[in-house]
Amino acid sequence: MNILMVRKKSLKPIGFSVKKGWGKLRVNTLEDYQIRIASAEDNEEIIELLKETALWILSQAINQWQYLLDGGEDKEIKEAVYEKKTR
Repeated sequence: MNILMVRKKSLKPIGFSVKKGWGKLRVNTLEDYQIRIASAEDNEEIIELLKETALWILSQAINQWQYLLDGGEDKEIKEAVYEKKTR
């Protein structure tokens, strides 16, 4: 399986307002995203995303992914991107 890089394009509000002060509704569609196989240029962004996710998981009192926070897996993640594999 390949590591995919997903980037969100700018979202445009759709053309109607929702009542009760919710403002304009935004809709995510596949057209809003660019999906491609990750490359070495994406390494830092991938690692940052994984660490942010690990912090969020920790903040929810879930005991998973903390090993990502100390950077010990950074080399393995970079190798997986280079080899176009997940581990």
